[in-house]
Amino acid sequence: MYVTKLKYLFFNGSNVAFCLHLQVRNLLLTGCLFCGPLFLTFCFLNTVAIAYSATAALPFGTICVIVLIWTLVTFPLLVLGGIAGKNSKSEFQAPCRTTKYPREIPPLPWYRRTVPQMAMAGFLPFSAIYIELYYIFASVWGHRIYTIYSILFIVFIILLIVTAFITVALTYFQLAAEDHEWWWRYAIFL
Repeated sequence: MYVTKLKYLFFNGSNVAFCLHLQVRNLLLTGCLFCGPLFLTFCFLNTVAIAYSATAALPFGTICVIVLIWTLVTFPLLVLGGIAGKNSKSEFQAPCRTTKYPREIPPLPWYRRTVPQMAMAGFLPFSAIYIELYYIFASVWGHRIYTIYSILFIVFIILLIVTAFITVALTYFQLAAEDHEWWWRYAIFL
């Protein structure tokens, strides 16, 4: 009996340690994979700017201050948010009835796959602002004076509305087709 309790305690302890290891790893990956590519791109562009003696290049001291801000402000807030999220988690409650048995999901038709939906999600908002873009480009490169700023604001509002409607409609189409990978394509429409 003593050996059984010892195995139970060791097994639970190793599970807790393993879960804690995964949480720490996810927290570090979140902090580094989100900021890392942005920082590397910034460093590359700043190095090119320094090589060409551009005035837009940031000095080394400013880069050190940015790294210190990330280290002393952003990273501790990330850790506090991770701890708060871990402590406030609850048991998952499915919003609808689920079954234990998976069922076959029918294949999607060609027009509901990723590439056609990406084309539609980009084409419809672009078509809503195409005429206004013509006038803006004509004023920039055609040396014409652009004087219809109120129309530009109205077209911007129309662009926001069309983009929101397209996002909702395409997400609804994916959910109605029972596309179980709809969340992977949801970010495409934003």
